[in-house]
Amino acid sequence: MSKPIDLKNANWATIRQVLFEWLTGLAVLFALVWLGEWLSSLLGHALPGSILGMLLLTALLQFKWLPLHWVQRSSLFFNRWMSLLFIPVGVGLVDHLSVLHSALLAIIATCVFATLVLLALCGWASQWWFRRHPNEAAPELDTASANGNAQMKANLNNEGRAND
Repeated sequence: MSKPIDLKNANWATIRQVLFEWLTGLAVLFALVWLGEWLSSLLGHALPGSILGMLLLTALLQFKWLPLHWVQRSSLFFNRWMSLLFIPVGVGLVDHLSVLHSALLAIIATCVFATLVLLALCGWASQWWFRRHPNEAAPELDTASANGNAQMKANLNNEGRAND
């Protein structure tokens, strides 16, 4: 995991290394987005290029063709500031409120339908998985839950005694 550096106590070599890691990750991420846009245009824009770029990034990381440390520092930066990056999108939505009002019922229906389908698919997939892999049901969760309940009871008993 990339560690934040203390700029006051860092030497120039450390700052240069962090800057290089950040710029390398930025270049890789932008290259994958550009490649996704290019693939999207080849496919007739069936999927957005940014989604294809994320799928490419996921595949490259999953198959270990791309080292995680190449994109980790830049990814952490973008995740930290993601909410700020949504502001232009929100302003764009406000500019097109008339379009939203005309399609509001369809948007709400689509969101509700997609949520229900996703919940059903996740439930079905988890049931299917645990039927096929019964020994992988995370027994440590049961132990942690039991320990947590015992600790909670002890805390409640101690609070009751303190109030007496």
